[in-house]
Amino acid sequence: MSIVLEKVLTPGGITQDELDDLRVEQLKFMPEEGTLRRKIYDEHDFITRTLTEDMRHRLTSGPGMFNTVAERLQCINPYVLTVTWDQDIQATDQLVDQEGRIFEVRTVRAPKTYQTAKQCLVELVT
Repeated sequence: MSIVLEKVLTPGGITQDELDDLRVEQLKFMPEEGTLRRKIYDEHDFITRTLTEDMRHRLTSGPGMFNTVAERLQCINPYVLTVTWDQDIQATDQLVDQEGRIFEVRTVRAPKTYQTAKQCLVELVT
């Protein structure tokens, strides 16, 4: 008697192992590291906290797929930020890259059926 194990598929129709492999491969396209900061309200004032100092990412100049959003946010210097699929990131967070430039997150793209990375529209602040 043989037992046949059924593969469990993600909502996107691939196995969890295949999705995990895709996520590992995606890291090859994120060669840069940076610091992610978030402003939080602490009793009486906003303070800036560092969430991570070694966030893997890729920065690409231009609005990319965020063209419509970037047009509404006139006079910004847009970039697309790609981070790992499980990175905690939200609008108003700041990325400090290896060159010391500061980027502010304007919007984060909603996840699709399965996610190997997150993409955000960021603005070069300094």
